[in-house]
Amino acid sequence: GLKAWYSLDNNSGGTTIDATGNNLDLDILGCSLTNDRNGNTNSAFSFNGTNNYLIRQNFPQPGTKDFVISLWYQRSVSGGGGPLCNYGDTYNQPRSCWLPADPTVLYAFALNGSGNPMAIIAGADNGNNAWHHAVFVRNDNDFYLYLDGVLQPGTTNSNNGWGAEYNLTIGSIATTYYFGGKIDDVGIWVDHGNNFSACDVMRLYRAYEYTDPSDQFVDTGSNATFSIENNSAVDFQWQVNSGTGW
Repeated sequence: GLKAWYSLDNNSGGTTIDATGNNLDLDILGCSLTNDRNGNTNSAFSFNGTNNYLIRQNFPQPGTKDFVISLWYQRSVSGGGGPLCNYGDTYNQPRSCWLPADPTVLYAFALNGSGNPMAIIAGADNGNNAWHHAVFVRNDNDFYLYLDGVLQPGTTNSNNGWGAEYNLTIGSIATTYYFGGKIDDVGIWVDHGNNFSACDVMRLYRAYEYTDPSDQFVDTGSNATFSIENNSAVDFQWQVNSGTGW
């Protein structure tokens, strides 16, 4: 399930708070607060591409379990890139979500202990200085990348999992490589990859454009009325018994 969620707008004493209650807060090292993708002030972090990052020491290991990483990012300049999210202590250990300088490519890749790539997935954001949503999914030995809600093509090699407790960093790899731009709303799920569907990805991508209806309890034979504020392209339907019929 959901292991950590960083909205990056809840910060205290040099840390940004994990909203799940799992106490996996991140230390803030040089990053500055900025507007998020919806224009809310002090609700995302800006990274200078030189020495800024967020870190959680000894993040609990996913091991061989499936996992999902979701985040929003914006390049600082067209052609800017760098590591968005990384799990590992040295350049030969990282399991990373990497944004190359080439704006036509976005890589998600994992490296084994010898530094050999285990997965490379390519997508294009065109370097247009807009906010983009990326979701990286590991399901068994398969890696997937969704960019702005769309599944991207990629390649996969054998994977032995993430077997030790390493540091989790946002915006850097092992204090060696750095991302230049903005990052917001980072979520990490463990043991969840095979249960994470394209609908789940679209829900994360479109979440800020609609509000869920509230639960209602009515007497048998009475009517229940549901409404939703929807500025997205998502369609909604209601079922009496989910998965079994109307």
